[in-house]
Amino acid sequence: MATAVKANNHPLSPPNTSSPRATLHSFIGNMNTAIKGWREKTDRAETYRAFRRAVDTLDFSTTPNDSATAVQIERIIMLKEILDRLDLPPYDMIPDTTEVSKKDITRWTIPDTKIKIVRIENGPQEGEFLFSADTVQHLDQYYKRIKEAPYKANATAGIYEEIINGKNTAYSFERRARFRLRPVDTSSPRATLDGFLSSVNRAFNTIMQVRSSHSSMSKKEILKAQEAAEDLFERAIATLDLRKVPEEHRKDVGIESVLLLKEIIDRMPLPPEDFIPDAVMVAAQLALHKESSGKAYQYHWRFPNTEIEIVEISEGAKQGQFLFSAETVARLKDFYAQIKNHPYRPNYLAGASPEDYLPSKQSKGFYKFYISTPGILVPQAHFLSGIISSLPESFKKLYGEQTLWQWVALALCLTIILFVTYTSFKFIWLPAKSKEKPLKNWLRLLVPIIIMITIHVFVVFLDEDINLTGDVLTVVFGGGKSLMIIVSAWAAFAFCKAIAETIISSPQIPPQSINATILRLGSRVVGALIGAMIIIKGGQRLGIDMLPLLAGFGVGGLAVALAAKQTFANIIGSLILLFNKPVKVGDFCRYGDQLGTVEHIGLISTRIRSLERTVITVPNADFSEMHLDNFQLRDQRLFKTVLQLRYETTPEQ
Repeated sequence: MATAVKANNHPLSPPNTSSPRATLHSFIGNMNTAIKGWREKTDRAETYRAFRRAVDTLDFSTTPNDSATAVQIERIIMLKEILDRLDLPPYDMIPDTTEVSKKDITRWTIPDTKIKIVRIENGPQEGEFLFSADTVQHLDQYYKRIKEAPYKANATAGIYEEIINGKNTAYSFERRARFRLRPVDTSSPRATLDGFLSSVNRAFNTIMQVRSSHSSMSKKEILKAQEAAEDLFERAIATLDLRKVPEEHRKDVGIESVLLLKEIIDRMPLPPEDFIPDAVMVAAQLALHKESSGKAYQYHWRFPNTEIEIVEISEGAKQGQFLFSAETVARLKDFYAQIKNHPYRPNYLAGASPEDYLPSKQSKGFYKFYISTPGILVPQAHFLSGIISSLPESFKKLYGEQTLWQWVALALCLTIILFVTYTSFKFIWLPAKSKEKPLKNWLRLLVPIIIMITIHVFVVFLDEDINLTGDVLTVVFGGGKSLMIIVSAWAAFAFCKAIAETIISSPQIPPQSINATILRLGSRVVGALIGAMIIIKGGQRLGIDMLPLLAGFGVGGLAVALAAKQTFANIIGSLILLFNKPVKVGDFCRYGDQLGTVEHIGLISTRIRSLERTVITVPNADFSEMHLDNFQLRDQRLFKTVLQLRYETTPEQ
């Protein structure tokens, strides 16, 4: 083939895309200029301009993340590597502008390939010849098929490895940033499956590398590997629809589901990559369905010969993404139980070319390794690793998806929780009974706080350190969180009571006054409301349907209200006494046709000391409606008496 034309050096000059010949040579010429400048580190401005002109010869319109620099770099480097290995036709055999005009040529294919240069029919680049969108989208497949072929003369050999795997390239820099900020691509079933397999395989390789060489690694390097593995698992979890999993369980269910799904797929033949729908195939099928039926539908793809589905999310924050369906996630344990005794997929199947498939590497034994080791993913990063590794092999055998040492740890943790609970009641709750308020209330508040902290610490320890999994973790985690919710509600109620008693203990509020009674009532109402909110919110996070419970409370509350009508009347009467304040504790008064001194105004009734020194209890509903004559509030005492005088008494006398 003739030497590529030299790229135009003007800063604003676009590539020549007037014909297939011009486009092909413009791409090769600009790529050679960009690669030479990058390797020699000279004239960086011209290197960047040549790179941009090469990008402008490709149609990225159907490529996921087409505007990302990393995606553009990877695609043009792949295309350059492919062209450097192909026997391109002679210069005069490629249609030029004259031939295009005469024969009205709209597309040209490089002989013996699927690489097409087509004329754009509309849009900003209308009339230009570009490497087709379909070609650009499938460059990774074409590159995999040809990368072992020898280079031709004048090739820029090895540039793919230099750019893609280099540490100081724009591609590697953006890829690292995107890896941290953006989840795996879920724009189509193919992208979702590819991203899932790649993420788990890379995490497995990272963990196995630490396992084989941890003795020569520093603690910092092990922790860095742990962080990398967790990032990769977060990307894999992002391909699962976990909306039906309770929020509190999503992290653990996500990790376990990823491992189960990978174990299942590793035992199944992978479908050829071209058979897995990509973004273009999905769009075409959706358009065809809408045209034929006039209705849109939720697109789904099923992994061949299984019930594992990747579906398009039709609502919510992940609308438009393709994820492994919620039904698939819910049934993964059943699928795994059916296939766990089946051998792993051979590395090469007869009649199958590895280049035609998604990443086929396997993570053999990853699930069993995970459920039988401490910590999350990288056991060497955990402080228990050395202790567990020194245990006899009998402690490492699985019993009901947990090892013996995990069962022992669970038993010890439950024993400690019960011991702490018993101790706190014996040495705090019971002795507090003899104390005066508010000290009594504050001491008793310590009991639910201690129990709550203890349960939280051991639930987290069993989850993240002992690494319980499966149904055992569900029971322990769900039960522990439920107890924490109940104890938290108890602590909130006790805290409100303690606050009220602290306020009442001030000299300004007599302990038996109606103000004190209302404070106690208010603290209990507020504490009960806060406790109810904690229980409702906590139950929702655990996936408990709270509507039947709330409906039951509503019906029960109505029945209680009807049965306790007089009690509520007395409470309202106490509120009337609070706001009107006709009498207070210590006042001598006339109520009805009787006299007495008020000793206590409660929530339900008022106690009065009569002239005969007896205690009379009057319901507040009745007391608030009586005519109350408060002698304590008079400003002057009426002195009314009869003076007996003799008739001879003089005025002066």
